[in-house]
Amino acid sequence: MKATLNTNNIRFYTHQLRDEQVSKYVLYGLPKIDTNEIRNKLKEHDLQPTKIVEMTIRNKKNNDHCLYMIAFLKKDRVTLSDLNNVRVISYIRVNWDHYRNTRNGPTQCTNCLRFGHGANNCAMETRCLRCGENHKSKECPHIVNMNDDRPKIPIEKLCCALCKGNHTASYQKCPKRIEIINNRKKNNVNKPKQNGIKSFQHAPQLDNFNFPQLNNVNKNVNNKQAWINFNESNASSTPSDLNETVIEKQQLLNSEELFEIFLEMTNSLSSAKTRLEQIQMLSKIALKYSNPNLK
Repeated sequence: MKATLNTNNIRFYTHQLRDEQVSKYVLYGLPKIDTNEIRNKLKEHDLQPTKIVEMTIRNKKNNDHCLYMIAFLKKDRVTLSDLNNVRVISYIRVNWDHYRNTRNGPTQCTNCLRFGHGANNCAMETRCLRCGENHKSKECPHIVNMNDDRPKIPIEKLCCALCKGNHTASYQKCPKRIEIINNRKKNNVNKPKQNGIKSFQHAPQLDNFNFPQLNNVNKNVNNKQAWINFNESNASSTPSDLNETVIEKQQLLNSEELFEIFLEMTNSLSSAKTRLEQIQMLSKIALKYSNPNLK
């Protein structure tokens, strides 16, 4: 699905499948080294990381002070105890800990800067964290101190890609960010609390008042007679009735046809200028695929 969308240059974002979700840990105690050394050492312990990246440290103790974030697939069930068995890397004693996200709030994509998904699953247009234009943040042409650990641009060039305010898109007090946080709080308040225990104290009493007998039930018909009537009614179905049912199922759209409709709708609706045009296009597509002779 992703490959087809990319081939057709359709912008989209999605979310990680359960099998693709990861557990993250932090490795500390090492200086700056090639991440392949870390990967090879972990392989010796039958540990297969999916990602190893050097983390950004705002207040370094020294130039060699480094932290590494290492991710494993959740389905591999790698635990901190497993990692604590890896005590030495490159002749240096190391320590492990769980990765903790210090930024509270909604997940923000580092590619398109929207909330609710990550960059690994994003094929939207890239936007700059600083100026909001369509380029990578690290390649922003307005950066004045490119060689520093924390590049900056002139204050007057700051433009949030989300609200167009004079700040970066990661600003904690961005109106768009606050709006999403408040909406989530409202949704959580409105959700009924679930403690995992089903309560039946308000279930209606099983009597004729709450569960009256149906009017069309014949009290004189016993269970055996009801079973005989059921079999006789099924036996009366003719082969032609069964054939009609099979034909109806065969007329359903398959997955390839449904995806073809999806692509056609996406391409057509992108060129519409008014709601009326959108409705007219949808009507044409519905008519086209409901009657195969019109294709």
